[in-house]
Order: sequence, then C-alpha cells, then structure tokens
Amino acid sequence: MPSVPLRLATLCAVAALCRPAAAQDLAGPGRADGPAEAASVAARIVQDGRFEDWDGVEPLALDPADQPAPAVDLRALSVTNDERALRLRVTFDDVLSLQEDNDLVLYLDTDADASTGRAVSGMGADVAFAFGARSGTVVADGRQISVDHADLGLWWAPTHAASEFEVEIALDAEVGGAPVFPGDTVLVALATPGGERLPQAEGGVAYALDRSTALPAYDGPTLDRPDGAVRVLSYNVLRDNVFGGAPRAAFLRIVEALDPDILAFQEIYDHSGAEAAALVAEALGGTWHSGDAGSDNLLVSRWPVTLERDLGGNSAFVVETPGGWSRDLLLINAHTPCCRNEGGRRDETDRFMRFVREVGEGAVVGVDADTPVLLVGDFNMVGTDRPLQTMLTGDLVDNATYGPDFAPDLDGTDLTDALPLHLGAPASFTWYNARSDFPAGRLDFVVYTDSALDLDNAFVLFTPDLSAEALAAAGLRVTDTSVASDHLPLVADFVPARTTTASDAPTGRAEVAAPTPNPFDGPTAFRLALPRAGAVTVEVFDVLGRRVAVPFDGRLAAGAHRLSFDASSLAPGVYLFRVTTEAGAAGGTMVRR
Repeated sequence: MPSVPLRLATLCAVAALCRPAAAQDLAGPGRADGPAEAASVAARIVQDGRFEDWDGVEPLALDPADQPAPAVDLRALSVTNDERALRLRVTFDDVLSLQEDNDLVLYLDTDADASTGRAVSGMGADVAFAFGARSGTVVADGRQISVDHADLGLWWAPTHAASEFEVEIALDAEVGGAPVFPGDTVLVALATPGGERLPQAEGGVAYALDRSTALPAYDGPTLDRPDGAVRVLSYNVLRDNVFGGAPRAAFLRIVEALDPDILAFQEIYDHSGAEAAALVAEALGGTWHSGDAGSDNLLVSRWPVTLERDLGGNSAFVVETPGGWSRDLLLINAHTPCCRNEGGRRDETDRFMRFVREVGEGAVVGVDADTPVLLVGDFNMVGTDRPLQTMLTGDLVDNATYGPDFAPDLDGTDLTDALPLHLGAPASFTWYNARSDFPAGRLDFVVYTDSALDLDNAFVLFTPDLSAEALAAAGLRVTDTSVASDHLPLVADFVPARTTTASDAPTGRAEVAAPTPNPFDGPTAFRLALPRAGAVTVEVFDVLGRRVAVPFDGRLAAGAHRLSFDASSLAPGVYLFRVTTEAGAAGGTMVRR
C-alpha cells in the first residue's frame, strides 16, 4: 500500500490556507498597479497526476469557493519550471474534465509587457488557451495565430476528471517563427466568461523563470530488465497498424529493443493471435504462444496460454509462468469504450472485475483461486476515474447486474496502479497524436496484485524522449513510437513477491492510502497499515484548516485496516485529511461530490 505524504501541513503552514477566510482573496504578486516582485522557484516535477512533488511550491494565488455548481470554481494556482517546461498546478473546488465541457481560459503574458498581446485581466496576454475547446491563440509580431496543444507542447495530468491538475507548457515552443517565451518573466491568469478569475486582482501572478537552479536529474525508470523478471508489454497498435509498411518496421525495432516475455495487444481486428505471434517471432526469434478470445485484445507469450475467455469486448488469459514461479498469471487484456461513453467503460469494467472475483472465489474451472492478476490495456480513462477505482478496489458500480463488491487483492486489500513513467522525461502519458486536437493523455494502465507480485521496473517508451546515444544503443529511431501507433508501449517487469522476515520488515512508519472511493458522494473509507499497535487519529479539514470531522480516534492492532467514514454531512468541495499514528503523520486531499 503506497503511503501518502502529509499535505495538510504544506497547504496550511506553507500556503497559508489556514489563515482566516478574509485573507483568502489573495492575488499573489500580480496586482492592479502592476506585477510586484516575481516568484521564482524551479522544481523537479514529474507530471503523473499526483502532487506530492509540488509540496515545496507555494501557491501564488488562492480563491474562496464562490461559484455556483456546475460553474468552474478556481481555488489555487501554483507555478514553477524546470529546464524543459513552465508548470502549473491548478486546483478547483469540484471535479471537472479539463479537456471538455468547461469554459476556462489560461492567459500568459510571456514578455511581461502589457502593451503587447491581448488586453485581458490587466495584462497583455501573448497566449490564450481555452481548455474545454482545446485550442487557443498566440500573438506574435502583432499577428494573432491559432494554436493547439502541439504548438505549445501543452498537456496536463490526470486525463480523467479531477479537482486538481498539473499543466506543462514547453519553454522552447515557437509559433510564427518566434519563441513563445522570449523573456524571463511570465504573468499568469485563469478566467471564465462568467466572471471567475484567479487571481482576482488585475495583472496576473508574476513568475520569473528560474534557469539557474541545478535541479536533481530525473530519476526515472530504465530500459534494463531486472534479473529474473517477467517482462509484460501492453500495446494498442492502432487498428492492425503494425502489420505492414513503415509501422511494421518501427514495431519490430521496438519489440526487439524491449524484449518482452508477454505481449498484450489491443486493436488487432484483422489478424489472428497466431499471426501476431509470428510477427513477434520475426523480431525476437524463438517459439511463441498466443491467445485470441475473439475480440481485438490478443495475447502473445513465451509460455503456453492455458485459458482464453471473452468477457464482452475484453479478454481474460491465463499464462503458465517460468521455473521459479509458484503460480500462473491471470491477465485481463482490456480495451474499454472511448470518449463520452462513460457508461460503457463502467459496465465493461464491472464485467471483467466480476470475473476476477469469480477466480478468487474458486468458481472458474482450471484457474487456481490464488492466481495473481494483471489488468492491462487501453482503458480510455477520459471521463471520470470511477472505472479505475473499480479496478483498484473491487467497488463495482452495478451490483444488481454484476454482484457484490470485493477485495481484489489476494490479501484482502486493493490492487495497485503500476503508474509507468517515461524513459528519459518526467511524464506519464501513454497516448499522443500531434494531429489530434486532444493533448497527450494517460489512457493505458497496468494494475496488479501487489501481494503476490513485486514490480521491479515499469516504463513508457516514447522515442522522442531519448537521447541520440540512448536511441542508438537500443537500435531505435526517434520517430519509431509515433510511426508505429498513437499509443505508446507500456512495460512492467514482475517477479514473485519476495518473502519478508520479521527482522527486515518495515517498522518505522504507517502506510496510508487516499480514501476510496475518492471523489465520493457519501460513504468512503481510509486504508492504512500499521507497523505496530498504537493510537490512531483520522481527521478531516476544510481548505481553511478547520477540522470538520474525526472519522476515527482510538487504538488499532498492527496490520492492515479499513476505516469507514460516512461523509454525507460534508458539503461538496475539496477537503484535506490527516492520519496521525505513533509512527508519524500522513495525509492528502479528498473530494466530496
């Protein structure tokens, strides 16, 4: 169970969110009489839809909850940069989809000159980008030029609806032959046509690009395979794209470089599992087995596939494992519906999670109940994160059709999101198409049974991220991933879970997970694991730092615990939680719908 670093102290003590409400109409450095001294703090941010690495970056502007639902209600804006991008953290009072169904506009005065650009919010906005329309304009040499995400090197995480996002804009972007960021100071503002704005004062918030601080190197994954690991590749190959022409050649180079043991393909409609296995053998040699349950989700494996099951558009396979493994692997290879079909994603996720439950109940003939599971594929997570929460927690949406909720891990806890990151760059997106008006997004996932499997390495291959030296060493070309498909290869290296003795078991800290479900509209639950018995207090605060609930205050035994919390009395909005144990404190953000 991953721990959640304490964010309450950061938001209250650092960002001053716990001051009286009257102090919350904070405009930041930019005010009506022009921008004051600009903030400047470079930070190593990994854009993965998680926010612990933002804890040292103070918000430059805050705003109270002051807009009626469903209007956009901004709460906080933080700004930083690294050597490659200007980075924003934007927090809202409620959950929204940043890529559609909103009227929020980002304004950047990239030369800090009110006489150039578009006159808005007391500044001269050289860049205006409408998130919901996924388009914008740049003023260059007096000309207003239409742009999209690719022109600005712009994308955000998470891709699904959320209450906060991190946004990346490339510092080396050029439009109309001119740099988008010609100077060192940038003014930033967010606004809607309905009157919501952050900061509320004129002039935006001022940020001076920090180009001098030596940041730690990106400590990301590597291409190297850990000793003894089984390497699993998940890859949406864009409607059989890799079976011919330039995509085929790029695909063969990719597979040779990655050298996987199990390959889960999506979007192979017109070729069989045997044909997919032959293509893999062309790259890697040897004998390959295949599984083809009748959908577009095929499996190719070094070892025999002992079960194939169509789960209504998604597929289940059981793969024999090599010597040293005591259990086989159950792989759910999924391609759930795209775009606005949220109901279809929820239904299909419920359906294949029911199968996972049935395996655990011993109800599937030929599959041992203690078989660890991998959920891999293109899950099209562009609506809400509810399907992801179902995969992680076993909390089904449609219990009337698919039966009761269940704990999907073999030890009675949640499954784990592997969250593969890019080789060579602090990013997590798994889909990219420069010709689409949708920006890069994390659509593909690897979710696994962490009680039976140890994840020794996981990564996303995006060849433009790699240096010329790294490309040459791997036998790849910079264009390979873009030519092969619009989705990127996801790799995860697993070994059987290592046994832990009492002498080397962790003893220093409690492990605390964010409540699930989150966001929630009533009951939710906190999960924690204690290294030893002791006192535990769970507290919930509003964003002003006022304690609004104490879901638990007492003693617990060592081990894993699930603490229920009926949050129906809380008003919709963003809240902070803190779990205090004798081993320390941890916390994070939770959202009441």
